[in-house]
Amino acid sequence: HKAQPLLSTFEVAPGIRMSDVVDRDLFEMLYRKNEFKRPHLEAILRKSGVSADEVLFIDDNERNIESVSHLGIVAVHVPRGLSETTWAEVLKTYHTEHQLDG
Repeated sequence: HKAQPLLSTFEVAPGIRMSDVVDRDLFEMLYRKNEFKRPHLEAILRKSGVSADEVLFIDDNERNIESVSHLGIVAVHVPRGLSETTWAEVLKTYHTEHQLDG
């Protein structure tokens, strides 16, 4: 799957990469017409047991963001794709969302 190489690219905490914490078995893509990424994220939540409010979803397709917005996750649209700068901004958004909740 094309997202898997990204797992080792981005740190989620100092010295910890996504590839250290994300189970590769969660990369089963589920597509249903006009449902975009919602079925996929629902499956990840179900399989991982992770609470929706702990999940950060990033996508360059606004329809994918809209399709998962009701799941209780932090969903961030990155129209120009993901870079180190964008990743830092996305993490700030995630932390801000959690500060507002807590």
